[in-house]
Amino acid sequence: MIINENNIDEKIPSHIKVERFDMAINFYEFFNKKGKLLLKTYDYNPVWNSWYPFYDDQNKEPIFYDSKAKTYTELINEYESFYKINLEEKILLAKQRYFEITGEECQRIKPAKTFILWELKYSQTAKVYTLYKLFNYIVDGANGQITIKNICKSMKCKVFDINSGSFDGLVENAQYFINKEIKN
Repeated sequence: MIINENNIDEKIPSHIKVERFDMAINFYEFFNKKGKLLLKTYDYNPVWNSWYPFYDDQNKEPIFYDSKAKTYTELINEYESFYKINLEEKILLAKQRYFEITGEECQRIKPAKTFILWELKYSQTAKVYTLYKLFNYIVDGANGQITIKNICKSMKCKVFDINSGSFDGLVENAQYFINKEIKN
């Protein structure tokens, strides 16, 4: 569930018990090919059965915390009081990891208009609700010379046609981002 201006002041349903705070940096790579706006995504873990834009949350540990928040606003405030990060350091780590995964340099990124997204997600593997703070960047200057064959060297990749409106398997936060950032 994406937390935004429409639901931020709502009460958290009683069946939701948030026990973990986490963060990630998302790099959105858009390409124009034959008049189509394409998004490159990755299958990080086939068990999850989801497509993600490049993201990195490596080299850190999530914070386990039994939240007492009653509203989503209180939950975000709890997160901010506990989870301190050095964003520039995380960006450098994300760029290094991007290179390890794709074999391509990611020199220039720019903060997206929708820079921060909050997502509350239930992990089927960890069996906990986690509040994620997602920092969104657009890869600037992607060359557009894209083929499915050379898109990625170490995992399954997929390209989504943004204009098609068909995002089967694309994670919720990426779909929200596209609708907010690209289609508006």
